[in-house]
Amino acid sequence: MQRRTRSIIVITTIIALIAALVGWSIFIGEQQQELAQDLRDLGFIETGSGGLFGGSFFGGGTRDGLPADAPGVGGSSGDARPTGELRQVYTLPVAGFTFAGTDTVRFVDRATGHVFVKELPDGATVRTNQTTIPQVYNAVFVQGGDGVVRQYRNSEGEVVSVYGSAEGSQDDSVVVAAGATLTASADGTALFSLSPTENGATLERIDMADFSRIPILDTALHHWHITALNDDEILLAQKASAHVPGVAQRINIQTQEREILADGSAGLQVELDPSGERMLVTRSVDGEPVLFVYNTT
Repeated sequence: MQRRTRSIIVITTIIALIAALVGWSIFIGEQQQELAQDLRDLGFIETGSGGLFGGSFFGGGTRDGLPADAPGVGGSSGDARPTGELRQVYTLPVAGFTFAGTDTVRFVDRATGHVFVKELPDGATVRTNQTTIPQVYNAVFVQGGDGVVRQYRNSEGEVVSVYGSAEGSQDDSVVVAAGATLTASADGTALFSLSPTENGATLERIDMADFSRIPILDTALHHWHITALNDDEILLAQKASAHVPGVAQRINIQTQEREILADGSAGLQVELDPSGERMLVTRSVDGEPVLFVYNTT
């Protein structure tokens, strides 16, 4: 009797394993089929007079399918392989990088905080700043790549931001901001620093010539994404959340004037083109992120 029971258990287990393998194979096949499907082009959506997220934003016409003469990747509809050369610059993780001229790249080693420069395509990799700042998680280059701000966490877990010349030493490194989110200005002469406070956060402009500060905004929220649009304007947007409506606004640094570009939508992310005439907007629709293009004019 016990032998029969064991046989039934073994057979049942084998059947269950086979069923699981079949189900897994079907699931993988469906996923591969979805990946193989063509993307559906929603085209341009006319906003009418209802604004970005209200009225007739969803009332405009859409078109399905790509135009007959739509180019493929690399400019050829029949060849999806991009052209060009791919060369490895560095073999270890980096915290930040920038072009310092047409044929020169600078970057910061994540583990040591050392700054390196390399002439492209086959120049030697030279260490230009050997100030050791362990475990740099973010590096922002300023002043055309001549200066760099490296961010790390100290032994107490606090975020420290240290400025130094890209070709300097320990003597020229100074703390410019603590616990801040940093973004370089469009011309690289300043930093926008969003630092936490007891009541939320404060946004400042730090001049990299003398480290003077201009206050821009005090806010009760901590999580913002900063984009430098030009020498006078920044785009300030809440970091996207699938559950909380966000807001994006353009701020004039000199006049402190604000223009709300989008608000009232969960999952909101915004990106302006250099001319300011078009805006890419991601918002949550039925729990899924959807990308739109919005003509601001």
